[in-house]
Amino acid sequence: MYHMAVEMALLNLELDEELCARLPLGPYNGCHNARLRKDGYGLKQASKAWFMTSDAFIMRYDSRMKKHQVEPCLYYLQGGDLWVFLRCYVDDYLVASSSHQWHLDFVAAFDAQYACKDSGKLDLVMGIGESMGARCNISLI
Repeated sequence: MYHMAVEMALLNLELDEELCARLPLGPYNGCHNARLRKDGYGLKQASKAWFMTSDAFIMRYDSRMKKHQVEPCLYYLQGGDLWVFLRCYVDDYLVASSSHQWHLDFVAAFDAQYACKDSGKLDLVMGIGESMGARCNISLI
């Protein structure tokens, strides 16, 4: 299982709707409002916008990828000898795969689109350790 984090994911998203902000008092040539062109961490819409962007990329990357019906942030792929589980939490991703090459290709494609950092093998998630056995069973320790 591997960990990947997207750098500044929420700072480079295009807004779907027009959003304006009232400027504080100051010399702005009579303008008191500004239109925001990019999404950002402080906006309520930011997490949803990133999720939609990330979801579109994941589903386009491999046409065999499916989204879990109950947990929308969990993706899976099962086909022949290949299986993949991908869990996203805002801009952090956990990837478990039977193919290390699939993982490397996915990270490279994601990094080409959105700068990301592959943190390598996962040691701890929220203070919980994990280990993967020879039969690809995952145990929390």
